[in-house]
Amino acid sequence: MSQLGGGKRWNASELIEILIYLNNNFGDWYENSYGTCNKAVEATNNSRGANSVYCKVHKMIRAMDDYLTTGKKQTRDIIWKDQLIYDLIKRIHRKTKERKVREENEEAIKRRNLSYRIIEDDTEMQLENINSQMTAGTESTSQLKIEVPQLPFSIDTIDSLRSEQILKTERHARELVALSKESIDARHKEVRELTGKISQHQIELEKMIKEANDKLEKLKDVNSFND
Repeated sequence: MSQLGGGKRWNASELIEILIYLNNNFGDWYENSYGTCNKAVEATNNSRGANSVYCKVHKMIRAMDDYLTTGKKQTRDIIWKDQLIYDLIKRIHRKTKERKVREENEEAIKRRNLSYRIIEDDTEMQLENINSQMTAGTESTSQLKIEVPQLPFSIDTIDSLRSEQILKTERHARELVALSKESIDARHKEVRELTGKISQHQIELEKMIKEANDKLEKLKDVNSFND
């Protein structure tokens, strides 16, 4: 039974071999922790089962997370006794945090782009309707007054949307404080680029709204002429 690792005490050398494998194959570990633990057992010729390795590694990662959050060592684990094990666990913990932040940023960008596409599509539809009505009004100024549609968008609306998206981006930036300097620099660059794209979208939408408002004024002039 001890060969399955049920009550066998862990030693530093076997943990180091396992953790080095997991760090070198972090992508696989992130996507399928249990399966990668099984591969680590095979690669290192460890006598323990994948479940034992999986539970041990996750226990140490949780202990590291608690320590980095509270500054307190909640368990009397080998992680606090061996510097290399400490460094390897901290590296897995950091990579996991970075991956989650990157995925959240990517999801936020997708949601933002979808929001802008919806606004742009709605604005373009309104412009098409205005153009159609202006054409009809030009052909016959004797017909009934043209109904002038009201655009649901304004510069204030776009400013509000831009501010909201920038606030979300800044919140993600604050989450990067605990990461390594290299990762922080890379993520800050992403944040600056994202903020720049948001501002560019605002400028484009403001141009579209100004064009729509100009056309609305022309429609009002046509209505005044019909009166």
